[in-house]
Amino acid sequence: MASLDVTSLFTCVPLWDTINYLCDCIMVNEINIGIPLASLKELLLHCTFNFQFSFNGELYRQTDGVAMGSPLGPLLADIFVAKLENQELQDTIEGLPFYCRYADDIFILVDDNIPL
Repeated sequence: MASLDVTSLFTCVPLWDTINYLCDCIMVNEINIGIPLASLKELLLHCTFNFQFSFNGELYRQTDGVAMGSPLGPLLADIFVAKLENQELQDTIEGLPFYCRYADDIFILVDDNIPL
């Protein structure tokens, strides 16, 4: 049995990969989102890559990851972890007796003979 937590996931989400994965899923599953897919992608990129903040009188621009407090943080983090679950980690997860995730918290049961 193990409990895992992805440290600082919201601020470390790789935005390009996550947004591209989301758009690919929408296209592959033919989901009607009410606006052109290119517009959704443009809006997400604009909302995530154009975040500026001031610290000690200096203006900074976050270059990757979701800004602290952004309402997009939990959504994009969930999509990113879903991407990992459905691609890179799929074989490993399928080999586990039990796998459960809520946001960035993961609970697994592991047999002694399964390499991680």
